[in-house]
Amino acid sequence: MDEPLASVSDVADMLGRNLTDDEERRAEILLGQASARFRREARQDFTPGESTVRLRVASGSVFLRQAPVVEVVSVTGAEGQPVSFHLVGQVLTVNTLDGVAINLPVRSAMLPGFVTVHYRHGGDVPADVVGAVAGCVVRVLNAAPEAVQGVAQATDTDSRGPFSRTRQRQFAPWAVGGQLLLSPDDLALARSYRPTFPRLLVMKP
Repeated sequence: MDEPLASVSDVADMLGRNLTDDEERRAEILLGQASARFRREARQDFTPGESTVRLRVASGSVFLRQAPVVEVVSVTGAEGQPVSFHLVGQVLTVNTLDGVAINLPVRSAMLPGFVTVHYRHGGDVPADVVGAVAGCVVRVLNAAPEAVQGVAQATDTDSRGPFSRTRQRQFAPWAVGGQLLLSPDDLALARSYRPTFPRLLVMKP
């Protein structure tokens, strides 16, 4: 199971108090759920890990989706032969002339082929990601009883002697039902971390 993107202590800090034993148990489960949903939207793991991927070569390069790239362990061609490479950011330039490394004739080296890349990625989780994931859990723990029961709005009446005051509370659609959901802001943040593929220009002689 992937490591959560925030901790119980992050939730407590956001709440400004210690969690009860029951809240702590719920928070651990909710953090796992919130982290999985955030990762799915961001298409990033964030925490340290390894991936082995088969990628299509275009203009002599491939793009590694997970960031930051910590180390490229190996690059191999169609027959398992090692391929030399050069890494800049998430763009990996491979030497398509390494013994027809991608199983293409040398004169067709600029045509698409495939390589298998084993690489390590991830690191410290960005602070805004930690905050978003912890915030998801805080909203569930702080959810109004009416919202948990599926009510979209509630009316409160406060009477003092001959006077009364009525107040209506409207709950956000994503909060109704007390379920753990990413808010619109959380979704926007997660999607901002999606891999951006660079434009590769093919120069023809």
